[in-house]
Amino acid sequence: ADGSYHPLSRPIFIYPRVQSLDRAEVKNFVDFFLAEGTTLVREVGYIPLTDKEYELVAARFTGRKVGSMYHGDSQSGTTLTERLTR
Repeated sequence: ADGSYHPLSRPIFIYPRVQSLDRAEVKNFVDFFLAEGTTLVREVGYIPLTDKEYELVAARFTGRKVGSMYHGDSQSGTTLTERLTR
């Protein structure tokens, strides 16, 4: 959760194309993914995002902010919350 453990951990992301977000089925899938994520990831043994992180991800989705927060960035130890607020 604090970004310090790297060998076998990483966030799992989905990357829908901005143009695809105009399609109802894509928007509905992402809405479901964000609404049910905490429950579903626990079922399979993953560690869910915090409520704050889900809020930040939802805001990125609503604002149609795309791209990886990790591309070209080698800052180890940076938390997901810190990356989401950039």
